[in-house]
Amino acid sequence: MSSLDGAYRVDGHTINSYDGNKTLIIRMMLRLTNGRLWASGCYDSGTNYNTESSVVWSGSYNGNELEWTEKYGDAPGEFIYHGFIENKKLCGTYKWTANAASGSFEFSLQRLSN
Repeated sequence: MSSLDGAYRVDGHTINSYDGNKTLIIRMMLRLTNGRLWASGCYDSGTNYNTESSVVWSGSYNGNELEWTEKYGDAPGEFIYHGFIENKKLCGTYKWTANAASGSFEFSLQRLSN
């Protein structure tokens, strides 16, 4: 069992590297257990485009390093995320398999009672 194992509320945002579109996470719950991660929740509308949509994460973690894929509503392809947890923050980069979109993210983590 890892010291990260548990349930978390996730808040924060993604930012597209090309045009700065910022999309906020709302109502996201993350579960880390025995090296696996999964989450479900919702993104708010972006500052430049994209509408509010549900998302699902699935992936893994080793120590404070996490990798996961995200299915974003009905959008084609998947988003691939890579990041690190430090000081109750999860930060890193993402790319979209459907086109050349990429960017960064910064999420705060609030541990919930298990």
